[in-house]
Amino acid sequence: MTIREAQKEDFERIWPIFNEVALSGETYAYETNTTKQQAEKIWMRL
Repeated sequence: MTIREAQKEDFERIWPIFNEVALSGETYAYETNTTKQQAEKIWMRL
C-alpha cells in the first residue's frame, strides 16, 4: 500500500466517506449539514 497526500482530484472519492461520517452525527468535528464545498475546503485545506 502506498500512502500519499490527497490531491484536489481525489476529493470526489473522499466526499462520500466524509459525508457519511458527518451525516451520522457521531462526530463533533463536522456539522451534519456540511456541504461538499465546505468539506473540500476543510479536508483539502484550500
